[in-house]
Amino acid sequence: MVGTLLPFIIVITIAFAVVLFVLKKMLWSDTESAVNRLQTSYEEIKKQKIELDQKLLQAETEYKNKKEEAEKIAHDLVEKANLDAAAVREDAFKKAKTESDAIIDKAHKTVEKIKTDIARAMELRIVEISGGLIKDVLSDAALEQVHKIMADDFLKELAEVDMAMISADVKDVEVVSFRPLTDLQRKRIKEIVSQKVKRDFVLVEKTDHALLSGILLKFGSLALDGALASKIRDGVITEKQRLDE
Repeated sequence: MVGTLLPFIIVITIAFAVVLFVLKKMLWSDTESAVNRLQTSYEEIKKQKIELDQKLLQAETEYKNKKEEAEKIAHDLVEKANLDAAAVREDAFKKAKTESDAIIDKAHKTVEKIKTDIARAMELRIVEISGGLIKDVLSDAALEQVHKIMADDFLKELAEVDMAMISADVKDVEVVSFRPLTDLQRKRIKEIVSQKVKRDFVLVEKTDHALLSGILLKFGSLALDGALASKIRDGVITEKQRLDE
């Protein structure tokens, strides 16, 4: 019985061994193939990871560079905005100061003009009042005497005047008198002026009672004022300056 079963067992054992070997071979081949596939996949994944790490590093570098560039641009914009704001503020301050100075200067000039106008009006008023008083107090004969005295003084002053500054194009000499010139006064004026300017000229005569007395002579830019009204006005100005001091 045992002898009969032994070959069968051997055959079964061999067959099992062959099957086991085949299965092992198949499993080993599949396992090796799977391992190879896994290794390949691992290498691919590793390669992809390296590429991804490089891309991440590059992206991080680019992000850092972009961030630094953006921060620099933002800083430059802030600085430019601050400079522009400072320039606008400085310009506005200069304009405001210029306008303020102009307003103050205009106000000062206006005040000075008002003062000048008031002073001139007062001087004229004083001269008018003085003229009225003189006319009321003095008779015509007395005024004539005052005029004669002042006219004589004027001729003496005229003889001492330096007329070298009178330009050659001045041909007319204007004489304004409280009373019409006498022949002697006219002759004396012509003699003095002709001798000094060394040329002929036209004597233009005018009469103005506002002078109160005396004579006013004009030739070019030069004027010699011997009128009583002017002396009163000069006296008022002098007295005002003395009082101001």
